[in-house]
Amino acid sequence: MRALIDLNYKLYENKVELNSLHKTIEYIKDKVAEYFSKAYNYSKNELKKYLSRIPIYVARLPYILTDKIIGKVLGAYDLAKKEIKIDFSTLYNLPIFIKTLAEECAHALQHYIGKLKPKDPREYITNYFKDENEKEAKEVANKVLKSYMLERFGTYLVNRIKYATKVIPSLFFIKISNFFNNLIFYLLEDERNILQILKTLLNKINPTKNFSYG
Repeated sequence: MRALIDLNYKLYENKVELNSLHKTIEYIKDKVAEYFSKAYNYSKNELKKYLSRIPIYVARLPYILTDKIIGKVLGAYDLAKKEIKIDFSTLYNLPIFIKTLAEECAHALQHYIGKLKPKDPREYITNYFKDENEKEAKEVANKVLKSYMLERFGTYLVNRIKYATKVIPSLFFIKISNFFNNLIFYLLEDERNILQILKTLLNKINPTKNFSYG
C-alpha cells in the first residue's frame, strides 16, 4: 500500500539491519525483477538496476480506518519520491518482511513500466481489493516468499528426512515428517503448495516410492 510518511530513516544506513537483511533484500529484488522480466519482456538487469536506485526506509507507518479497510500499513511505495517504506514491525517477522518488501518492489516496477499511475487516495482505498496492480503485487510477493523458504529450508529438510528414514523408527519418522510439514505450512500459509513441496522433497530422496498426503 502507498502512504506519505514523515518519520523514516534508510534501512541501508542502519548497520544492525544491514548486516542481517542485506542479502535477503538483494534476493527479493532479484526475484521480483525476474518475474517482471518474464511477464513484460524487459531486461532483468535493467529492472534490477532500477530497483537498486530505489531507497528503502524503515518507518512508523499509519493505520487505516475506513468503512472498507481497517488495518496497519506495513509497506508503502511513494510514486512521487520513488522510494519504499517498510514498517518497523516487519523486522521482527522475516516472512512478513519478505512479502511486504517484495510487494513494494513490485509496485516500484509497475511504476517503472507504466502500469502504476497516481490515484486519489479515497478512490485507491475504496477499490483496494479489486485493484489489479495490488493483486499482481501480492501474487509476486507470495511467489518470492515461497521461493525464498524453499531454497533456504529445502536442503535442510531433505537432509533431516534422509536421516530420519535411516535411523529413526517408522512411527517416529511419521511424527517428524508431520512436524516439518506443519513448519513449512506456517511459513508459507498455503496448504496445497506445502503438501506439493514436501512431496517433491520426499520424491527426491526416494523417487521409487509413492507417498499419499490426505
